Amino acid sequence: WRSLKVKSSDLLESVVNQLLPFPVRFRQIWNQQRGKEPFFVWKPIPPSPEFVCLGVVATTTEDPPSKTCVRCVPKAWAVPTTFKPKMVWDDTGAGGRAGSIWVINSMGLMTVVPGHKAPEEEFYEMVMPRFFLQACDYQLLVKIGAVGGGGANASAGGAGTSSGASTSGGE
Repeated sequence: WRSLKVKSSDLLESVVNQLLPFPVRFRQIWNQQRGKEPFFVWKPIPPSPEFVCLGVVATTTEDPPSKTCVRCVPKAWAVPTTFKPKMVWDDTGAGGRAGSIWVINSMGLMTVVPGHKAPEEEFYEMVMPRFFLQACDYQLLVKIGAVGGGGANASAGGAGTSSGASTSGGE
């Protein structure tokens, strides 16, 4: 076992921002503007095909949510779900634009679709419920230029120094 030691909180923030980036934007996928509060649902758009977003974000305004309200995960850390979507709400009797809310993975994350048919797009969930930064994850950081390549024992900053924060990985 080897440990990836992170030297400072600024460096840790940089690593987190590279491994778990914010979406580049949101796409509104449904809204309901009847009743006391309007309801808008947004799909986060990942920064590249190397990342996925696991769910959606809901707001009560027509303005897109802040990009910092959710993070994307590396596609390598996720797998397409085999969970069959389950409807948890539909607008029957509410009037307005037809829509339904569906649980889409074993993590209980949801999406909304116009109408009442089950969503057909591919959804993801995490490969494991708990994970540690592995050597291959560090190699991804090197590949995308987030850190310098300093060997398997190098810290995220490229030097072999250590402090309190660390993430363990296997060989």
